[in-house]
Amino acid sequence: MSRIKTNTNQETSQNVEDLMKVLADLDQPEKISRFFEDLCTPSELRSMADRWKVVRLLEQKIPYRKINQLTGVSTATITRVARSLDYGEGYRLGLDLIKEPASIQPVITPLVNKENIDVQYQ
Repeated sequence: MSRIKTNTNQETSQNVEDLMKVLADLDQPEKISRFFEDLCTPSELRSMADRWKVVRLLEQKIPYRKINQLTGVSTATITRVARSLDYGEGYRLGLDLIKEPASIQPVITPLVNKENIDVQYQ
C-alpha cells in the first residue's frame, strides 16, 4: 500500500473537469504552450506529441512496424492509440479540426524537438 495519500474519485473527477475547462478556455497557441510547459514534464510533452504523430500516421494507413521505425514509439503504444482511434472520439475530434479549412479553424501543430523540448507552432 502506498504511503502517499490519494484523492477520492470525486476530487479527481473535479480536478479533471477543472483542467478540461481551463484547456477549453485557453484561446491562443502561446497561452496553451505556456500552460503545458508548466503542467507537463518534457518527457510527458514528447509522449503526447509522439502519440499525435502516431494518430496521423495511422490515418495514412502506415503499418505499425513502419510507424515504430519512423517514431521509436513502441508497438504496444501504437496499438493502444489505434484502439482509441477506432473506438474513442478524442483523436477523431482532433483530426477533424485539422481537416477543416484554415479560414474556419486554424491548424496548430506542435513541433517538438526531442533534444530539448522546444514547442513551436506552424
